[in-house]
Amino acid sequence: MQVEASNPTRSVTRISRGDLGNLGLIDRWLTETGIDGNASCVKPLINGKGETYNSLGRRQNAAWARTIVVEGISLSQDKKLPEAISKYTKAIEIDPECVDAYVARGAAHANQGSFDKAIADHSHALKLQPSHENAQRYLEKCIQRRNEIEAEKQSAVDGAFLMVIFFH
Repeated sequence: MQVEASNPTRSVTRISRGDLGNLGLIDRWLTETGIDGNASCVKPLINGKGETYNSLGRRQNAAWARTIVVEGISLSQDKKLPEAISKYTKAIEIDPECVDAYVARGAAHANQGSFDKAIADHSHALKLQPSHENAQRYLEKCIQRRNEIEAEKQSAVDGAFLMVIFFH
């Protein structure tokens, strides 16, 4: 990278082909030059395959999100559900289309007994990928469990459950 002064009041970052994997540098260059990141002149710059700066960024974010989901799964396996949920949420912030992050976060919510949150996450995962088998299976189980809990609550309100008390 070099910075050139084209006139005393404005400088523009000059990039070379080796700099094209540096999204921060490219973003700075696009801002300085006023070029839209989706502009056709930018398309061949990234990797010679017509991948744009924006599509490269999305691909890198998707990979980063998957890595964070794996970290979250490890935390879930260690029964550290709040920390795992934070990881899944971060993955979703990085890549809002990361289906596995929604499914994993939904499973963690279900394991905490937060079935409404779990249902919301699994439903969103299915909007993104309707054929996702785990999301469908987990959604059905969460709805079933939530309904069972609601039925138990209603039975308790109706007096159907009487507690046996032993006096000694």
